[in-house]
Amino acid sequence: MSIEIPGLSARQIDLANRIWSMDSTEEVVAFFDTLPRKARIDAYIVYTMILWAWQDAEPVGDCAEARAVIDHIRSLPC
Repeated sequence: MSIEIPGLSARQIDLANRIWSMDSTEEVVAFFDTLPRKARIDAYIVYTMILWAWQDAEPVGDCAEARAVIDHIRSLPC
């Protein structure tokens, strides 16, 4: 899977590429611990953006269960 996050600086792109190449959350956290405070904040922001972009790229499906719940709630008397 490939994701795109427009508007990142060169430093943020480097952080994103390094984070994306890691195999686990534990590895990401260990990487964060090696960074100075300012870089750690930037890395956390980039990591959060990666998670949001990845989540946006995931297929939603047909949402049949959600539609059934919504239809049920709509049918209830007010």
